[in-house]
Amino acid sequence: MVLVGLQGAITLTWWVDNAYLPQLLTQFGFPASLAAGLMVIENALAVVMEALMGDFPLGGLSVQNQLKFGTRFPFISIDVILSSTLFVAIPCLTTFVPPSEVIRGILPFR
Repeated sequence: MVLVGLQGAITLTWWVDNAYLPQLLTQFGFPASLAAGLMVIENALAVVMEALMGDFPLGGLSVQNQLKFGTRFPFISIDVILSSTLFVAIPCLTTFVPPSEVIRGILPFR
């Protein structure tokens, strides 16, 4: 049941990201069409990271860690902390700090 809740939270997060990314980009003066390109880049990174960390023969760093130490917890905990921090920090940064050249520099293709 917990895994179902986690999968639902991940799906909801991706839905919100897809729905509001064009609005966020236009707020900073970027064209809304840039959102499609960023989605392609995000999905390509997801494929590469899954192959690198997962059960694939290309990398499997998480599996190698499990075989060596008996656990995948270090990878899981670092990923959860990093993604949670970024998921909260990026919207807070764009909401509470007025758009300036410094923040615009964070986003590519300007």
